Amino acid sequence: MATDGIVAEAKKREIFGLANICEDLFSRYADPNIPLPEPKARADLQQQRFELWASYLGVFAPYNVSLDRRLEYSEEIRNLVMQLLCLVRRNLDFVLLESRKEISPVSSNHGVKELDAKPRLKGTASEALDAVEATISRLNRLGSTIRRYSTSSLETRVRAFTARYGDENYTTLAKLIVQFRYRTASPSLQEHLAVSMSDRRQKLRYMGQHQAKLASREQKTQKKQDMRTSLSPGLGQITEEEDSENVAPPEPTRNRNRKKIAFRSSQNNPFAKIFAPSDMGSKASTFKPPPSVVAGHQWGDGRSVVSSSKNSKTFMAEDLENYPEAPQKEPGKPTPCPFCSKPLEDSELKLGKWQRHVNEDLRPFVCISEKCSQPPQAFEHFEIWAKHMRDSHSDKWTQRVYKPVIWRCDLYHEEEVFADEGRFEEHLRSKHDSFSTAQRKAFSRSSRSTQRRRPNICPLCGYDVFVPNSTNPASPTQKDSTSNPTNNGETELLHKLAKHIAGHLRLLAFSSVDNLDAGSDDSSQESMKTLDMKTRDGSKTHPPSGMKYLSRGNLSFIDDPNELGDPTRQSLGHVNASNDMDPDWSTEDIASLNIAPYDLYSTEGLSLTKGKEIPEVGLMSQIMAELERGRQQESPDLILQHIYQRQAKMRMVIAVDFGTTFSAVAYASTLNPSIQKILTTWGDGGDITENTVPTVLRYDNNGTTGPYVWGFRAQKFIERGEKVHEWFKLGLCNDFEERRGRESEFIREYKSQTALPPVKGEVCKNLVISFLSGIKGAVDNLFARVDENVAQWPRDYIITVPALWDHAEQEKTRECAERAGMGEGTQLQVITAPEAACIYAIKTMLVMNVNDTFVICDAGGCTVDLASYTIESLIMNPFHCKLAGAATGSGGLCGSGFLNRIFEKYLEDKLKDYQGWDPSFMVDAMRAFENRIKPDFTGESKDEHYIRIQGLVPSERHGVERNFLTLTTTELREKVFDEVITKIQGLVRDQIAHTNGTVKEVLLAGGDTAMVRGALIAGLGRTQGRTEEVEDGFEVVSRIVGRHYGTAAYYNFEEGKDPESRKKVVIRGDGAKIEKISWFAKMGDSIRDGQPMSFRFLKLAKVRPGVPAHEACAPTVHIYACEKRIPANYKDDPTVWEIAEFKPDLRGLTIPTKLINGTEFYEVEFAIEMTLRAASLTFCAVYAKDTPDAKRFPAKHVQFR
Repeated sequence: MATDGIVAEAKKREIFGLANICEDLFSRYADPNIPLPEPKARADLQQQRFELWASYLGVFAPYNVSLDRRLEYSEEIRNLVMQLLCLVRRNLDFVLLESRKEISPVSSNHGVKELDAKPRLKGTASEALDAVEATISRLNRLGSTIRRYSTSSLETRVRAFTARYGDENYTTLAKLIVQFRYRTASPSLQEHLAVSMSDRRQKLRYMGQHQAKLASREQKTQKKQDMRTSLSPGLGQITEEEDSENVAPPEPTRNRNRKKIAFRSSQNNPFAKIFAPSDMGSKASTFKPPPSVVAGHQWGDGRSVVSSSKNSKTFMAEDLENYPEAPQKEPGKPTPCPFCSKPLEDSELKLGKWQRHVNEDLRPFVCISEKCSQPPQAFEHFEIWAKHMRDSHSDKWTQRVYKPVIWRCDLYHEEEVFADEGRFEEHLRSKHDSFSTAQRKAFSRSSRSTQRRRPNICPLCGYDVFVPNSTNPASPTQKDSTSNPTNNGETELLHKLAKHIAGHLRLLAFSSVDNLDAGSDDSSQESMKTLDMKTRDGSKTHPPSGMKYLSRGNLSFIDDPNELGDPTRQSLGHVNASNDMDPDWSTEDIASLNIAPYDLYSTEGLSLTKGKEIPEVGLMSQIMAELERGRQQESPDLILQHIYQRQAKMRMVIAVDFGTTFSAVAYASTLNPSIQKILTTWGDGGDITENTVPTVLRYDNNGTTGPYVWGFRAQKFIERGEKVHEWFKLGLCNDFEERRGRESEFIREYKSQTALPPVKGEVCKNLVISFLSGIKGAVDNLFARVDENVAQWPRDYIITVPALWDHAEQEKTRECAERAGMGEGTQLQVITAPEAACIYAIKTMLVMNVNDTFVICDAGGCTVDLASYTIESLIMNPFHCKLAGAATGSGGLCGSGFLNRIFEKYLEDKLKDYQGWDPSFMVDAMRAFENRIKPDFTGESKDEHYIRIQGLVPSERHGVERNFLTLTTTELREKVFDEVITKIQGLVRDQIAHTNGTVKEVLLAGGDTAMVRGALIAGLGRTQGRTEEVEDGFEVVSRIVGRHYGTAAYYNFEEGKDPESRKKVVIRGDGAKIEKISWFAKMGDSIRDGQPMSFRFLKLAKVRPGVPAHEACAPTVHIYACEKRIPANYKDDPTVWEIAEFKPDLRGLTIPTKLINGTEFYEVEFAIEMTLRAASLTFCAVYAKDTPDAKRFPAKHVQFR
């Protein structure tokens, strides 16, 4: 049993064991009695390179963080690593054999799955050392790929690291650096930049701590020695004394390898930046900034600055060339990267490749838009960053990011504009002293606005970029500075300004690594340096920031996209901006390895196939030829095959939350499903960058056909006083208002003042198709701008529908989406809004346990949707959740969208006898209500609410004073909010009452994008049948039937019980019959999601000459529904309605005949299966069910009523 345990552990630590053998062989070079064919310095260098590689990947680390654990479920990559280690071992064996003319016996199997089987080596010792050198280089490249493309979440681990080892001192310093350097930038942009600096620093500190764990050595015990012996009994003569010389834990790689790093400087900058080495040890140190660092960012001489105001000086990005110098290669020693600890080849120390490596580690180019995800996305390449800014934030991103905030005042004087809130408030106190404090606050809020910059102004430093020999579109006389770049001058201006901004970002990135290892109190005791770089005693100093004097020169950018490598690498580069950093080891990291072919080629992969012998490696030419073959696409390398197979299964999943008032879109790829994006650019829908787009339409003829505009472009017509199509989605349901009238009379009582008359039927479908076509066009436009290859990937769409909708409305939505080009069949799915909200809530918000029951309420639009679920199983990482329906869904037409209409009607009633009211004032009032009052209204505050409308005539009776309309909290609560809230509360109470079990929590589906994010998660989970990439899963395993479902059937007539008027005589001749509804699914039943409900169906038809059997007895199946607790018996009852009919296609069946009273009849018996899901109802006829000859006939033409 003990032996079995050793073998099992040996199998787990195969890489560890082989690496130990190689390390032992390297140690033999230290024997002065062994004559080597090469200088010992070369062997020493190879040994150090090998140890550096092992430290970089955690080969000798404790098992839980080791390379063996990381590759536990990745056989191909694991085998490749062991293949390469076998190459190293065998060549080292050969060198020792040639030196001593003896070699230890080598087993044909060292417990590594026959990877070691080989013929006798040929060649010279020198060639064998060349092979060792090439193989170590290969190991380094493969190690870099493994580290770079780990799929586990770095952000989660960095957050945990920050929570434990937070660095508040540096966060404060980063804010000071940005504030001093970019005083004209908006405070929110300054905060954004400081956060990016702090995040980058925390990632690097985390990487350092993690590398220290990888560099640690597992203490060898006799058990480990036994394991190694079991791996390679042929090397059993290595004594314990010899072995012990090589097992001393090395100094942690990060601190051992970090040398003094100097930033590049021109002849005008003799001062070098120095990294002060310190030992991080097992815990992260915090940064205590020396005062000189702060002072270093306040210097005020006039070189290389642009004055954007008399009190502000900042650097011009074009003057920066301060890349850290490449580490100096020391003779006889390997060269690790001071940032990531990666072993660097000599070629990587050259200027161009070193700068690219620095960019790869630091990712200096940060998205500076407030509309982007948090934390800010960071990019390695300038071109990909610039493309992201253009594609995600429009061609006018330099004007729109963190637009300057201004305050305007035009009360009783000419308009004055203030760029500072303090000065504006001082103006109010001095010029408008009659205002109360509350009025001043309200006026300040209403007067606050943003102002778009001119297109040639840097948002960070205020520098005015000028492009010579071109028409500058930023001229003050230019009327339209918001149009898209249409000439070379504008394009050149945008590119130049982008490079200028990128220079600032790179400068901040380099600043964020200042004193990265500093943690001692000594650093905070340094003397304050004066601006002439001398201490108070006059001695020269080196500034720790390295940024006080910056060199003059040009930025060195990679402007040519071709230099970025393979197109696939480019397309992935902007999507996965944060995964290049090294996360902790996890067992599944490499099981779903995300590697582009370009990166595999860069490892010069050895072509390997299982069961083949390793080629002879004695000759250098054979080794290099084998390495070169790995570059070719047709290489049988198993890893490449895996990648090609994954790319063939690549799909894009797009979720569309088609809302009544606003719509949203989210998307992700099955190759990297954890990276989920929200669409913020709407193409023809308008140039406003927002997470949602208004669900409105306007046709040029003010009708329902012809050219049209949608989204933000259509919304602009409302501000001009014109009407548009609003809430048109409701027209898909012919009797929606009537059926839901018992829950809400709002739809009839509160009419929109800006909406065209409602539409129904085919006209409504055309409107929906037009709007969804606009949504699809925006998605197509985004992907086309991202990458040509991405634009060609197949796509799946998933669309939300209200839970209140019947299957008829669901099918109409699907039909409209198909006609809009969003796909068909399995490429197009629908999901109810509460289910989508539930998915997002459970994954991101709820803290709930298995068997907990909850109610989810979506009241964000005009409808209220309610659903109840019980959690059957829940695993958070990877996310797997199974829910069971706990009640029938419910809802009504009383969502928060009605608040706007109620408020509008209330103002009309309140001001109907106000003489100074103009209809155009309503636009300002509604904007204030939507943006300021409604989002923050609680009904508890006693503060008054002020709406500023220029031109109002004072009227104390109407609450109007000095262009302000005053509304009290009590007034708004009682006249506007209470009516909606009371309705919603009643619906929630009813839902709770009808829910099985105890409701733990009522969850409100909140946020503009919660619904669409949940729909995206569901869509990704539903692609699992066509791709193996998606790990997360969500499933509603059972549902509560919301109504009775049945079909008409003949029963034997019971005299005296059944009404005589319904008595029928049928041709079978077996007595009188009566037609009743057979309810095969009853309200309140719990059925498994997707489980077919089956019922038998018999059809008799007289045989007619010349008429095929499948036509003579083609059945028409009618499906009925009823919502009464006790359903009616007859199909003509007013509470019963037909929801669908379909005709199974019986062609190809052999239909038997039978004689009845001398007449020949066809008799066909089959089963009708009904499958019910959240947002779909399907039917299928099954002939000869439960027999080997069973045939299925899906219904192709289902007509919902």
